[in-house]
Amino acid sequence: MEHHAGEAGALRRAGLGASRPRRWILSYLRSRRDHPTADQIYSALLPHMPTLSKMTVYNTLRAFIERGICRDVRIERDIVRYDPCLEDHGHFKCGVCATVHDVPMPEAAFHSDMLEGFEIKQRDVFFMGVCPDCVRRLEKST
Repeated sequence: MEHHAGEAGALRRAGLGASRPRRWILSYLRSRRDHPTADQIYSALLPHMPTLSKMTVYNTLRAFIERGICRDVRIERDIVRYDPCLEDHGHFKCGVCATVHDVPMPEAAFHSDMLEGFEIKQRDVFFMGVCPDCVRRLEKST
């Protein structure tokens, strides 16, 4: 796996050192659209970085969230996934393959006019069901 030159710059702009683990974790995160968990990131990078620890991955992801490099996605009760897309959008979790997809949402879905007085920290819209790939597979098997 290779990392892109842009990771070091993004880390520095966020006020973080551009260590090798941080660059690789950010590169991996940016290369995925399936919202990986910390354990998935660790497992994917371990063959390329045998000295990588799970604690480094967890600490790095926490720092990324604090510095606005990524956000956490909590659709399932006990599973935290990570998303490098910081723009408002929805998520769809397939109940068959468990993949989490980004879904575009109309801007109005994120307006907070009816929440006067509330201080909003994050906006999340989640859908659950069956993704198009699984729908096709299920239709073929019947």
